[in-house]
Formats: sequence, C-alpha cells, structure tokens
Amino acid sequence: MTSTLGEPLTLRDGVYVERWDALAGTERAYWIDEWERLFYLDPEAKGFQHPRYVKSEVQGLPQQLPTLLIAEFEQNDLQQLAILLPKVVTTNKLTGLKLGWRVAGYRLAGNRVLTRSPSRAISPALLAEIKQQVERHGGSFLLLEDLDRRDPLHAGLKLTAKDKAVRLTTHVICPTGFQPRQRIVLPAIPTEYWSKFSSKTRSTFRRKLKKFGENRLERITRREELPAFLEAAHQISKQTWQTRQFGLRVRNDQRELAELGALADLGFLRCYLWRVDGLPAAFLIGNQAQGTYHYEEVGYMTHLAKFSPGQMLLLQVLDDLLAHDTPLRFDFGGGDAEYKQLFANDTSESGTVWWICPSLKGRATFGFIGACGFAKRAVRSLVRSAGLATKVRQWIRYGVKRTNTGSPVEVPAQNGAGEEQA
Repeated sequence: MTSTLGEPLTLRDGVYVERWDALAGTERAYWIDEWERLFYLDPEAKGFQHPRYVKSEVQGLPQQLPTLLIAEFEQNDLQQLAILLPKVVTTNKLTGLKLGWRVAGYRLAGNRVLTRSPSRAISPALLAEIKQQVERHGGSFLLLEDLDRRDPLHAGLKLTAKDKAVRLTTHVICPTGFQPRQRIVLPAIPTEYWSKFSSKTRSTFRRKLKKFGENRLERITRREELPAFLEAAHQISKQTWQTRQFGLRVRNDQRELAELGALADLGFLRCYLWRVDGLPAAFLIGNQAQGTYHYEEVGYMTHLAKFSPGQMLLLQVLDDLLAHDTPLRFDFGGGDAEYKQLFANDTSESGTVWWICPSLKGRATFGFIGACGFAKRAVRSLVRSAGLATKVRQWIRYGVKRTNTGSPVEVPAQNGAGEEQA
C-alpha cells in the first residue's frame, strides 16, 4: 500500500494519518472504497460518518485546521477510523455569559470511531495518535458531542485518563455531566410497541390529536423535496424556543441543502413535516442508517405549544416508522425530557466530552467552562429539589404561562406559550 503522496505507507503501531485535502487520484478512490466498506461493516455507523456525507460537510468547515483521517490497519485491512473535523467554538455560547472568546480545535464525526466490531475496544495507539495530531495541528480540544457510555470510545477515554503520561498533556472534562439518553427498540409488530401504553394514555393521545382538526404528516426522503421542506422548517424554526435560547436552528442555506442532500442521495434522509389545516405546524429533521433512526432536530409553531404539537408529531412519526422501512432502534440523542421517558423503552447515559490539549489558552478556557457547568448543575439540582423544575423550564422557554385550553386554531400566532409536553 502507498500513501496518497506516492510514498510507501509507514505505520506507527498500525496507525496511519491522512489529510482529507491530500487525497487525490487513484489513491483517493482506494481510501474512499476502504472507508465506505468499513462504514457498512459497522452496525453502529452513523450517516455523518459516510465519506460522501463528509465530502459535503468539509466544504463549509472553517479552514484554520485540516480535516484528518486517523486509521488503524491490520495487515493492510482497515479496522478503525476516526474522522477529525475542524471546529471553532465561542465560549459565551457554551456558558451563557456575555464574556466570550473563540477557540479552535476538532470534533469527531458522528461522535464515535468507525470500527469493524463495536464490541472491540478502541485501539490505544489510535487514541494516542488522535491526541498527538490535534496538538500537532494547533487544536486546543477534541469535542465529542453526546458521547454514550456504552460506546467503546468512552471506555478508551477512561483508560487514557488513568494513564499518568497522558494526564500530563491532556485532560478530559464533561461540563454538563452525563444525563439519561433515551431510545426506543422498535418491534416488528406495531401493536407490540403501542401495548406498552395504558388504554387511558392511548385515549389521551387520540383526544389531543383531534384538537388539531385536519392534519397531515409528510415524509421527506428525496433531494428534490428538500428546498420546500427547508423553507417551511426555517419559518417554523424562527418562532421556536430553541432559536430564542440557542440561535436559529434551521437556516435554509446552501450548506444545509448540500449536507441533507448528501444524506438523501445515500438513502439515509428521513425528515418529517406536519401540517395543520394545510399550514406547516411542526418539523423533524432525522436520518436512518444501519438500523437506527436518529432524531436530530425538532421544532413547532410556538403558538401551538400548549397543545403538545411535538408529542403529536412524534406519535405520527412512530406510526410511520412502524409501518414503513422500520428501523431496529429510534435514538432520541442527548438530553433527557419527560416525553422521551414516556415513549422510550431503553435507556443509557451520554454527555458532551472535551478532550483538552495542554496549551495555556485551552486549559484556561475549559477550566472556565467546567466551572460554569458545575455551577449550572448545582442550580439545576437546587431547583429540582424545590419542585420548581417545570415552572423554571417553562419560564425560560416561553415566558408567562398561557391559560388557553381550547383548540390550537383558536390561539393567535404569537411568541410566548404555555408548557409543551414534547
């Protein structure tokens, strides 16, 4: 095997590093073929780790740092692959404080390592090379968003954190802590899933849905369907509490179109738009690969919040998933919520993990972020113990609580609404 530069491929402890921008010609084809083969051998692979998706994503990434492929080989067979994408973070978005500065580093595509065997431990040599490459290219961190405790990468990081030699040059933190992560294991027979709910709960679902009158769910899977879907989702997103709290979630720009289009071309795209009286009311951006449906982004018209539009959307999405191309699992992703607990039948834990490099700026930045995370967790615990969690969450998201309990179509379209159940 040769490198993309035409030189003999030399491996250090079986690990090889390649830059995305160095891939060219026949060697690029070889790499892409091996990478794609590994993707389909990995039963836990995410669509964001497929080479054709990464190609669409790289175009819109910050250029301060190169995209890196760090691969482990055994007798020239690709065993594990980490895809490192450049990432720039602003501290005020992480802490919620006005004081902020920018820090450059990396994130791991799909928040996991592609591997032939998910039960196999992540190679220590691969982890060591990841650390070395992040430092070599001047990155201050490696971001692992929503890392699951079940993932072998979590076990590998724990072992790495115990290594005194590594601890001297890196530090692993999880500012928000690990939280419950909910999933649904979907049975082949739909009634087996719905039977988990009592007859009273199922009756409540039907009664809530009737309040919306004429409604229709649309499934979006093709590239040509994306422009209209993104425009509708963009208009809804501008009204959501997520946008008010975290910034606009669906921008409807060329980057989103290219990335979702790549998922569509691969057959992974599975988004939904819910219409009430013919008008867009809620959306779900998701994708399905290797037997798992990933719930990525959801939004609904804020004036409908009192009537649980997110929950009603989810009910219909689950009906569609159970009736058409049923996945093995439905993954809600990171963050816990009552509605996730209601629908889930499988739970683990996950959290956002930062692998910090030894630079003074990096240590100071993430020491500050860690302290803010500790303070937030302490306040959250105090609020929960006082029984005020629901009221505080409602106030943060929507402001003053609404008292209207009539039909969704009777509520004027305006910002500010009562608590939504999903």
